[in-house]
Amino acid sequence: MFYVVHLFNLPEWLGVIGVFLGVILAWISWSVLITKWRIWAFTNVRNVHALKKEAIRSMLIWEDGTSFERTEYRSKKDKLILKRLDKKFLQKDLIYEDPKVPQETKIYFSITSAFFIVLFLSTGVTSGAYLMFEEKNTDFVIGLIMFTICLFILTQAFKKLINRKPQLIINNKGITLSNNTFVSWSEIYELEILREGFGNSAQHYLKFCDSNYNYSKIEIDSFNLSIRKLENNLQTYQIRYNNNNKV
Repeated sequence: MFYVVHLFNLPEWLGVIGVFLGVILAWISWSVLITKWRIWAFTNVRNVHALKKEAIRSMLIWEDGTSFERTEYRSKKDKLILKRLDKKFLQKDLIYEDPKVPQETKIYFSITSAFFIVLFLSTGVTSGAYLMFEEKNTDFVIGLIMFTICLFILTQAFKKLINRKPQLIINNKGITLSNNTFVSWSEIYELEILREGFGNSAQHYLKFCDSNYNYSKIEIDSFNLSIRKLENNLQTYQIRYNNNNKV
């Protein structure tokens, strides 16, 4: 639209309208096509719970009941098909042990991600200091804000960079937290990986409740193990524990 405005010398406000029009058309396309995807995907997959969780995590669909989820367009025929597919959600997913998972998994802060964050924030601290102490000194306040914020986040990232202590140790017996607290699988309830926030600002957490009704919520985006692998390992260790402790 901006190109068309420039090419035909049209009013600039038409370009702004084009931006909003593009968003609206994209959302309409998604609202129609996502229903088709739901029908196709849930028809052809056995473990619908895992699929739905992954689709939400990947921002392909929204959580049930949200205002965004209500914008999906569903014809009468689509609604009937989806209602029939709801019966598949009454079944539990079939889960299997992954033989490739080792006897124990130690999870650390990712050196690579921490290094690049430290490098990026160091640039921010340097830029903030430059704006504070440049000769004209016209951007002192902006520089001070940038310097303070980047320095604070840099400190937290640097702590992760030099911290080589396991943040989680997972095995057939249970989970050991970074403070050396051990929780057996027999005492773990409501184990799940949560996604909070939207877009690039979203964060993922490992959350569970122990036998004393104490909830643990651990941020896992900065770990050196991907979310999918972490979920797979947790599932395998739980299966192994149950198999080893059958009465």
